[in-house]
Amino acid sequence: MVVDSDYINSNDDDFLCEDWSDFYHDAIEESPSNAPPPRGMPVQINAFVDASHARNKLTRRSHSGILIYLNKSPIIGHSKAQRNVGNSIGWTCECFS
Repeated sequence: MVVDSDYINSNDDDFLCEDWSDFYHDAIEESPSNAPPPRGMPVQINAFVDASHARNKLTRRSHSGILIYLNKSPIIGHSKAQRNVGNSIGWTCECFS
């Protein structure tokens, strides 16, 4: 496996910025007091998620996918099609396993 140690350059303007302080107003980030000092270069982890509702024209099933990168190297990729399709009377929900 080839590992690319470069960072993904992204612009913060490309993403929506939401203010969650109303929900998490007392939240603080805690670090363990006995954590070792960092060594070497920092690592960048990026996750990209997409879902399409009723993408399959024949079965009308939805499709979801996720890609996780460590710097510029993909380390996890998963794609899943929905197994069940709901009707207008009731609906079903499939969870990722």
